[in-house]
Amino acid sequence: SFIGDVAIVRGTVRGVNDDEICVKVGEAQLMGSLAGFPEAIPGEAVDVFIRPEDLRSAEDGDAVAIRGVVTARIFQGGYADIAVTTPDAPSERVIMRCPVWEKAAELSPGTPISISVNAAEVAIFPPMPFG
Repeated sequence: SFIGDVAIVRGTVRGVNDDEICVKVGEAQLMGSLAGFPEAIPGEAVDVFIRPEDLRSAEDGDAVAIRGVVTARIFQGGYADIAVTTPDAPSERVIMRCPVWEKAAELSPGTPISISVNAAEVAIFPPMPFG
């Protein structure tokens, strides 16, 4: 199970071993536990659950997982939630959470953004219907 806020994006299974799945999301390759989708096979579509605080504005050289446009910026004390509209998410929207001192916290609505993932592990599940 996954507790807390989450950004859900679609990915493709690249490989499976005894207890992990490697998935491709955009240009990024991410690892996750096989527990959420033990019957996953290479080439299959999956939903990848990523914590909003593990999403970062991509810098030069980063593997871009998500591309979209900033639609809102909401300050929450020491961090900002950046809402991004993207075709990479089944819901067409993700939230990126960043400390207020990061440059991304200053992004205005309408700004294009490329997002990388800064997580050692993500949660991977069978695709859910949206809509």
